[in-house]
Amino acid sequence: MDKVKALAGWLKNKWWIVLIVLVVGGVIYWQWQSRQAQTAQVDLINPEYRDIVKTTVFSGRVDARERVGLRFAGVGKLSYIGAKQGDNVKRGQTIASLDQRTVQKQLDKALSMYQTERWAFEEEQAARPDIIADETLQREADLDQFSLNRSVLDVELQYLSFDNYRISAPFDGILVSAPIEVTGVTTGATDAWEIINPDTLYFKTWVDEVDFEKVKVGQPATIVLDAYPDREYLGQVAEIDYQTMDTIEGSVFAVKVVFAQPVSIEEARVGMNGEARLLSAEKRHVLSVPIETLISREGQSYVEVMVNNQRQEKAVTLGLENDDYAEILEGLSEDDQVILP
Repeated sequence: MDKVKALAGWLKNKWWIVLIVLVVGGVIYWQWQSRQAQTAQVDLINPEYRDIVKTTVFSGRVDARERVGLRFAGVGKLSYIGAKQGDNVKRGQTIASLDQRTVQKQLDKALSMYQTERWAFEEEQAARPDIIADETLQREADLDQFSLNRSVLDVELQYLSFDNYRISAPFDGILVSAPIEVTGVTTGATDAWEIINPDTLYFKTWVDEVDFEKVKVGQPATIVLDAYPDREYLGQVAEIDYQTMDTIEGSVFAVKVVFAQPVSIEEARVGMNGEARLLSAEKRHVLSVPIETLISREGQSYVEVMVNNQRQEKAVTLGLENDDYAEILEGLSEDDQVILP
């Protein structure tokens, strides 16, 4: 009992020591709790080996190498329709023709004039001697020949004029546009029958001249159409125009990206929008971290890592980067615990 009283008396006289012990203990406990909470709240990952692909993205649309809009040379009444929109057509097939009665009459007239000139020429030829020594007679013979030649040319021109009254498919394909679907209607100067060869589909994109060095013929590409955002089509750069095209945003080059595998026109229709992702660089099986873990300061890159439940910054040397990951050349290993922001 005396010992208890003595201890109580000592504590009463040394209360400040007790206070210090309690404060220090509280601080230590608070720091421990903070570290535990901090550790529990952060997301940690380990650097992983993966393939990193860097691409340059350009917008564009589906087009066809063999694509043509057929128009009549002049206006006229449509008298024949050989195909309707959506039909497969063969090379040389007549798509439509105009009323040819007028041109036929003109041809008949030209043939009649030719026949008249021919008979007159033969009669004059028979009346002349076999050997013409007189210069005047020779000139008359030449004029007769010229007149006959003109009548022959008139007939040929009338035959050629038939082409202006008929439009034909220049290649096998699909008639994708037909402005008039009934006969007896007068065509206009802007009416066009459009034919596309579905075997010649490609993706056309435009590259700003400041990005010209990023594009090379033969460069691998991935095509993604807006209609199918989760589907990728493999391809490669086939052609780059030799001259620029002026746009509101500046000068651009047209670039043709061909599909690696045939694509159905039912799936990739002409005019569909999308983007071509051209492969710029690629590295296989390299140590990397997500791009969002990087911290840049004064030209140096860092990542935060967890060491003994403490946050620490580590300087790293980067290699190839894309929008998602960065290659780590130096500064990290697979065992490091990198903190996700």
